[in-house]
Amino acid sequence: KGEFAMFNKICSCLESNKILYQSVEHGELTSSAMLVEMLSRSMGSQIDLGQGAKSMLTVASSSDGTSTSEIYTLVVLPGDESLDFKELSRLLGTSIKKTKLASPEKVEELTGCKVRTVPPLALFPNKNISLWVDHSFVNKNKTRPIFFTPGRLDRSIFLKLEDFIQLTLPKHRRCHKKSCD
Repeated sequence: KGEFAMFNKICSCLESNKILYQSVEHGELTSSAMLVEMLSRSMGSQIDLGQGAKSMLTVASSSDGTSTSEIYTLVVLPGDESLDFKELSRLLGTSIKKTKLASPEKVEELTGCKVRTVPPLALFPNKNISLWVDHSFVNKNKTRPIFFTPGRLDRSIFLKLEDFIQLTLPKHRRCHKKSCD
């Protein structure tokens, strides 16, 4: 039902847009390191976590002085980066009081997917979710394929970064935490 429906929806969307992709079945894995190792074996070349599209549904509380509302943003980062919530709040605007991850229940309600399986494609019934892709994800993957979980933990989909950008037309921002090196 849910996980298969999203997977099928993604495959249909990619096919109808004539985007070449590869679906890799790998069983449910419990860590990112195991996933990268399995994908490297399956693809026959070294894959690293930075190629993975980490999709995080965030909720920001906004106030205009008379009422409070919630703003949902799907932020896509490289799998090896962390989200800078303060920077995301700043980018969303001066009326934002706090930005945090959406609860697992809210993630499932709005996307139809469980946490860790939300794809970086805005194919959700709720159209009030903005899609933002961090600059570092684009910069790290200009010449290599990206991968993501397509609504289920036992599969990954690979495609070219330029096809992903063309399909999603996301806003590009820097919202990852800077490295300390």
